[in-house]
Amino acid sequence: MIGCGGHAYTAHGPAQQTVARNLPGFQLAACCDRDPVRAATYARDYGFARHYTDIDTMLAREQPDAVALVLPVEIVCEIAAPLLARGVPLLLEKPPGLNREELEQLIAAAETGGAPHLVGFNRRFMPIIARARELLDTEFIRDEPRQITYELIRFNRRDPDFSTTAIHGLDTGLFLAGSPFKTARMGRNPLPHLGPNVASLWMEAECVSGTRLRWNMNPVAGLITERIAIHGIGRSLLLELPVRKDDAPGSLSFWRNDREILREAFTPPDQEGFAQETAAFAESLVTGNPTGPHLCDCRQQIDLMEALRAQRPAIQWQTETTPTSALEKPLSSR
Repeated sequence: MIGCGGHAYTAHGPAQQTVARNLPGFQLAACCDRDPVRAATYARDYGFARHYTDIDTMLAREQPDAVALVLPVEIVCEIAAPLLARGVPLLLEKPPGLNREELEQLIAAAETGGAPHLVGFNRRFMPIIARARELLDTEFIRDEPRQITYELIRFNRRDPDFSTTAIHGLDTGLFLAGSPFKTARMGRNPLPHLGPNVASLWMEAECVSGTRLRWNMNPVAGLITERIAIHGIGRSLLLELPVRKDDAPGSLSFWRNDREILREAFTPPDQEGFAQETAAFAESLVTGNPTGPHLCDCRQQIDLMEALRAQRPAIQWQTETTPTSALEKPLSSR
């Protein structure tokens, strides 16, 4: 484990401990942080055998089968690119770089090293999202254009750059749409009295498939929630994700022809996706069957994150009707 700070401690540490208890052969060998107290605390609290303050020393001594990397996004590319180029199997916390340039550096490094990697968009691994994806595949009409709305709401988040959190919703929307984006447009309502660059945000996108998505993102609202509505022909899915740290459960309801067919609850913390993504990556290393998302699957999400940060009003891609990994640079961004 590289990085033992706040997010690593509250999200990844408990997940790694859970996987170590439940997955035979999964060992927590060592963790590393430049702050020796953080490294020692992380090792003690989550059961790592050893702790370090230097990455190269740790890797040389431990020779790990895989590394998880949870660092501030500003230094992800600097640390991750050499590891990928050396062929170290890597689980990277999102977002994979600050911009498209850094993402392309990471993709090139991964191609050089050839080792498996996984980008940690944990919502893809949430049981509630997996269940929604299953219902979309089995209960909705195949290839129909759909409407998806996504509310990503936070309380008192006055970050100068909220785009690195907003990318969670952008990636989950792309995953649920199951089709690359073709165009997107976006806007903001500035709230300068609350801090530099604080704003409520909106974005709309059209997919190659014809599915349309809309995101409403407010970092300074009255609660913490993420809600998704997906509407097809005679079918609807309503989701409230279990993103709160209290006991409030998430929920999913599936409707057909104006009748609720099922309702399911998902209670944190075991429903947040971090343990599932860690286990999926570990199992992929054992079986040799790679699991995504991979770095080359993240181009559109990074493009949109960068557009939000730069306050661009629209973006258009040259796309194919095949996977998002085939996407090239955007045609235009204005």
